[in-house]
Amino acid sequence: MKRYQPDCANVQSHFDDHTTMTTPHQELEGMLEAMRRAPVPLPAPDFETAVWRRIARQEQTAGFSAFSARWERLAAFVLQPRQVAAALLLVLCGAVGATSLASSHQSGPTAPAVSLGLDVFSGYAPALPSTLMSQHP
Repeated sequence: MKRYQPDCANVQSHFDDHTTMTTPHQELEGMLEAMRRAPVPLPAPDFETAVWRRIARQEQTAGFSAFSARWERLAAFVLQPRQVAAALLLVLCGAVGATSLASSHQSGPTAPAVSLGLDVFSGYAPALPSTLMSQHP
């Protein structure tokens, strides 16, 4: 059986190639140093007038854009699933309440309530033993 023996010359040359590589940090430092040494460019000759024109244009459309931005924020808030569900629930409850109120006003006099036999729990309960005993001396 043949044993594997690495080629040491290739390993050493591969190692040498990696030791001379620069790291991303060193590359960034080199770019920043080049930018520090570069002269600062001068603005265009009409830079100031262009800035004032842009400000004036922005002021003219500011009223509409502020109005539009308010509506967009409102729509973004209202159209969230939680708010839509809450609004639908309110509409449903309002519709049920209005229907029930309307039907109660349209129907005639209501029938008298049927006794459920809960008068034994009232203050005057003639069938309770304590009431019966107090009536007979």
